[in-house]
Amino acid sequence: MTLTPKQILLHMEIPPEARGHSWEGGKGLYVVGSPERVRISLIAQQVRALNLVYALVCEGRLKEGTKILVLGAGPAGLTFAQAAANFQARVTVLEKSPQPLNFFCPGRAGNLRRYVHPNLDKWPEPGWMERQAGLDVLDWQAGTPHKVAQKLLS
Repeated sequence: MTLTPKQILLHMEIPPEARGHSWEGGKGLYVVGSPERVRISLIAQQVRALNLVYALVCEGRLKEGTKILVLGAGPAGLTFAQAAANFQARVTVLEKSPQPLNFFCPGRAGNLRRYVHPNLDKWPEPGWMERQAGLDVLDWQAGTPHKVAQKLLS
């Protein structure tokens, strides 16, 4: 299913009733993660962030000098921030944890037995073994959370 930029924005924008007010000036609040509180893969978070930047640019809402506040320095927040900065937006990222990607890779040591792979969910389709995520922004390849976090932060 292909969505237009306008449909992407409608899908990801937080409705006024969920913001606690009804004034029109509150437009422009978006959620990249899943509002259903389900887990989504690292690459899915990044793709959602890139889709949001794409839609904002296409609809003229993100351009050079646009001020953007990103809440959360997880994979989606950092990917969104970098992609928006590539369009010369003025981006500020706030994170409540002591370091970026802390939820993904706590303490930066991470779980050495866990393995993060960008295409595992595509099995058994061709290309599922490709280790590279293949993103234009914050690209990474399969590995432990520690190694992936290192690459995302480099």
